[in-house]
Amino acid sequence: MIKRQLTTLTLPVALSLLISGCESIPTMSKDDSSKKSNTETVQQEQAKAPAGSKFAKLSVGMSKTQVTDLIGIWSDYEVYSTGKAYIPFYHGKDKVRTTLYYKNEGIIVIGGNDRVVSINYDAKEDGYK
Repeated sequence: MIKRQLTTLTLPVALSLLISGCESIPTMSKDDSSKKSNTETVQQEQAKAPAGSKFAKLSVGMSKTQVTDLIGIWSDYEVYSTGKAYIPFYHGKDKVRTTLYYKNEGIIVIGGNDRVVSINYDAKEDGYK
């Protein structure tokens, strides 16, 4: 009787572990080392902002609150879910992103951990999505 109850409890747990898979950290091979990382690309985009621009004060990794304190409130924003939101057993923070539009400055993307992921300077930005 106890053996049957144990099997009844163990079987669903084992099946869910097999189905769910696992999260893994990608490793960088020798061939990939020459490629630029996303952070380097974003920092290069940020470097294009002129010295007098509000965006010149920003850097990747800043919090949304720091951005607001430094350059003020945005003209418009958009919140959207990433593809990671649809992974059944993904428990990370990058399920949602926020895009902040600044008129005549550009676009800032905030990740799910409330940190700046991308800075795109564009002097012709209309400030609306």
